[in-house]
Parts: sequence; structure tokens; C-alpha cells
Amino acid sequence: MKRIVRVQSILLVCVLFVQLFWMPCPVHANEQKEKENKEHVLLFTGDLHEKLEEKLVPFLKRYGETVDQTEFVCYGGDYAAKFDEKVLKQVVKINHQMLPGAKAVFTVGNHDMDGFNQEKFFYITNMKERANQIKKGGYVLYTFGASSKEQQFSQKDLADLKEFLESTRENIPRIPIIIISHYPIHYFSNEKQKRQTKGANELIELLNGYSNVVFLYGHNHSLNDTNYCVIHMPGDEIEVSKEQYKTINFCYTSFGAMKDGASQDVYALKISIKNTTCCNQVMLEHLNYYAEPKDKMTVCFPLVEEY
Repeated sequence: MKRIVRVQSILLVCVLFVQLFWMPCPVHANEQKEKENKEHVLLFTGDLHEKLEEKLVPFLKRYGETVDQTEFVCYGGDYAAKFDEKVLKQVVKINHQMLPGAKAVFTVGNHDMDGFNQEKFFYITNMKERANQIKKGGYVLYTFGASSKEQQFSQKDLADLKEFLESTRENIPRIPIIIISHYPIHYFSNEKQKRQTKGANELIELLNGYSNVVFLYGHNHSLNDTNYCVIHMPGDEIEVSKEQYKTINFCYTSFGAMKDGASQDVYALKISIKNTTCCNQVMLEHLNYYAEPKDKMTVCFPLVEEY
């Protein structure tokens, strides 16, 4: 009888052991699978020029009807003809009303630098005008807004960006880094005018050391710029001054414009980052006025741990 009781006790212990240590495994596997398939969705646009009720509101409404969840909406500057705190407050309000689950990220453009008030900008947006670092999940956002009305990447801007990039190389060398700039790197001209950004050569030399960078720009929304809706990938050449080309080792494209849609029907850029078992898949999609994709391209970065 004692032997039977002993055997039953051993069996009971074995059952409890299995329940405690074996049963959680499927749950852990599901959690791991969910983490591997996690997708981050970001939206970018700029050059609003007070086209809020006319363009921004209907666009965000259509966008919100097609996309379930967006983590950030990033605005690339030029909210009005010059710095206007009322317009900026309205953008903050619209973003909260139309996409309440998405946090807004703000940087500045050349028009915003006309009469710019640093304290008011920070009070309204809770952000600096440049060099904000936002670390979220498997990616980083860095705001690289205009430092003046002159189209240039200043030495301080380049130095700050270099310091930031070097810190990411040390800690997380392959995580996607999305840089939100107002000014483009490339040169463009038409019959009426030309646009060239000072410091573009130095910036390319810096960025070419980081193939995990996605560099986004605005500003050229009114020029019929043929580059505006093109997604440049590592290995492409871009024109940095008249008939002078440089090969880039990073992703480079526009984030769209609420005013004119850059005359290319490109109003925004959607970026989806999906963590798979082997890499971070970064999909870039330009969206038209109806929040429909015009084109898309995917680049993969080796997988790294999240923050």
C-alpha cells in the first residue's frame, strides 16, 4: 500500500512539473512569433503652407480609414508663409483629432525660420526645432530641420548629426535610422530657378558610412522636381551640383507635400518597418491625395534587438 502511495506521489510530482515547466512553452513561442512579426507604421509629410482644412484634414481622414495604427506622424516644416504659432497649434490639434493614437513629430523649414520663436515652438510641439532623437522599437527618428532661410546644411548641423550617428554605430549599428530633413541633398533646376543645398557633399560623405539610413526631404514641392517621387536606393547616383554626381550608400526620397503634392500627386510617405526572423524590412510608399500608394520599395537591414 505504501508503495502504491509512493508511486502515486511520484506521478503527481511529474504532472505538476510538466504543468509548471512545459505548459508555458507554447505561450512563449506565440509571444516570440508576435514580436518577430511586429510592424511599425510611420507617416511623413510637409510643406503644408496653411493647407490644413483643404488638404491635411481630408488626407488624414482617408489615411485613417485605411491604416489601423500609426505610431508617429512626422511633419517636415513650412507650416505657413512664416512662423505662425496659430497654424502650428492647429496642426497639433488636427493630428490629435484625426489620428489620436499617433504622436506628432515636428521639424522646421525655411519659411518657419522667418520670425521663428524657439520658445513658442517648443511650448506648442514639446520639441526642439532640430536634432530631436526619438527611439522607438526597432528604429530611430532624427529631425534635421532647416537651420536658416538659406538652403544649407550648416557645419553645426553636420557636427550634431555626426555625433548622433557615431553613437548609433557604437550601440546599435544596423537599426534603421530615419532622418527628417527639410532641404534635399540633390541639385535641381528648371527654366525659372535652380536649387542647390550647401554642404551636400559633406553630408553625403557622412551618410555613406551608414547604410542603415533613410534620408527624407521636402522643400522642392513647387518645382516639378523629377526626383521628388523617386525612391533612391544604395548604389544610386544623385546630382549634387550641375553635372556633378555622387553615389549614395543610403536610402533617399521625398516625404511629400500638402501644398501642390509636389505636382507629382505625392502628398505623403508611409514607412512600414517589420521585424522578421532575419532582418528589419523597411517599406517606403508614396501616397497620393487619396492616401493611396503610388509606388513602393522595400529595403532590408539585419535584425537587431529593440530598445
